[in-house]
Amino acid sequence: MCLKVRMGNILWTLLAIFLLDNFKTFGELVVSKFEDHSNLISDAESVTCEALVSKRTSLINCAVDCSHLSWCVAFFFNSRLQTCCLLKTLMAIDSVIQRDEDIRINGYFVKQPKQPEETIECPGVWEENDGSKYCFVISKADWDLAERKCSMMGGHLVAIESESEDMWIYERMNFYTNITGPDAKWWSGGTDKDSEDIFYWQHSRQNLTFDKWNYGDPSGDKDENCLLLLLLDHWQDYPCSDEYSFICEK
Repeated sequence: MCLKVRMGNILWTLLAIFLLDNFKTFGELVVSKFEDHSNLISDAESVTCEALVSKRTSLINCAVDCSHLSWCVAFFFNSRLQTCCLLKTLMAIDSVIQRDEDIRINGYFVKQPKQPEETIECPGVWEENDGSKYCFVISKADWDLAERKCSMMGGHLVAIESESEDMWIYERMNFYTNITGPDAKWWSGGTDKDSEDIFYWQHSRQNLTFDKWNYGDPSGDKDENCLLLLLLDHWQDYPCSDEYSFICEK
């Protein structure tokens, strides 16, 4: 019996070490996109997290957010309060704030210059409507790959922000049914990955101000975090790992 308990403890210890090593590797991979500036910093006017742009509860989540947002140039992490702030402007060192325990900074990260990214062309044509351009991609991809491909085209997954835009999008979706069939489904840029039950547009991080949800949706809780456009049933939340056609916008 004692031997079994001891072996069980050893296995749990090895599993914990494996998970910690993999988490550390993931953390290093994300933060490697940034240069570490381990100094206390402030802009002398906005020295609290609330006065800045945004707040996150972990360094890794903050790094991921900053890497995805074009306007984010840096962030800092406060380990005592477990807050991490995204910054629109670089901040200068200011030793005065060292006296305030609530804003003691443990890590300041500045985004490294963006490397040239591979580009691809819209497989069809960019269709114009009300100042925006749209590419309807018939080939299928999961939500993350679809967003990545839109980025490589110089755009992002579509964000539908008005009734007129929604009507136009659905008219074009109907046009493509001769290729896709009447039950076609298309990814948009809506998601609630980081804010369960509160959907926002991925490219801008702005909450939906207009929606056209199907009755009873969104309904998927943690299993369905991405906004899918269905020709017959309008907007629904679906698992992001599913593969569907998608619409890019720029």
